[in-house]
Order: sequence, then C-alpha cells, then structure tokens
Amino acid sequence: EEEKQIKEEYKTWKKNARFLYDLVVTKSLEWPSLTCQWFPDVENRPDKNYKTQRLLLGTHT
Repeated sequence: EEEKQIKEEYKTWKKNARFLYDLVVTKSLEWPSLTCQWFPDVENRPDKNYKTQRLLLGTHT
C-alpha cells in the first residue's frame, strides 16, 4: 500500500513538474543515490542558450 501511494505521488509530481521548473530530467536508478552534488565548474555557452554543469551521483551497492 505504501509503495502504491509513493508511485501515485511521484506520478502527480511528474505531471506538475513542468509548471514548477524550467527543466526536469529524470533517470530511474537501480540503487538509491546516497550522494548527489553539483560540480563547481559551469561551462558558459555564449553561442547557445544554455550552460553545461556536471553532477556527481554516488551509490552504495
């Protein structure tokens, strides 16, 4: 029952995320991520309408 509720809440969040954020990228992981951190370097792209930044994800398997 709890897992069903979590799935429903995630489904609702995902449906409404476009109203909350400029960009949402989701990726289902096999294991939970214990670490999530943005690297400090940001690549500015003056010729493009975006920036590039790296993300660190760590898992414990």
